[in-house]
Amino acid sequence: MLRLHQIILATCLLFGVTTALGEIPTTYAQSPLAAMSAEEYYHQGVFKDQLEGDKQGAIEYYTHAIKLDPNHVDAYNDRGLARLALGDP
Repeated sequence: MLRLHQIILATCLLFGVTTALGEIPTTYAQSPLAAMSAEEYYHQGVFKDQLEGDKQGAIEYYTHAIKLDPNHVDAYNDRGLARLALGDP
């Protein structure tokens, strides 16, 4: 179910849609140094990973989300998948 939510989020981001999913962060072009919440950093990572294919950039966003919220399970999971895709088991 989580992957379905991520696919829907990525599709909405791709088409610039903010619908019943609620307000979707539109700050995806921002630098990682900008002040954002852990959830926003996580979504930045999803955007980098799934839409841009930038695994290393996604890892940086996921790591920052984890620093802000050490209990962010999705950030740990997706960071691990991105590292695995880069050959880092």
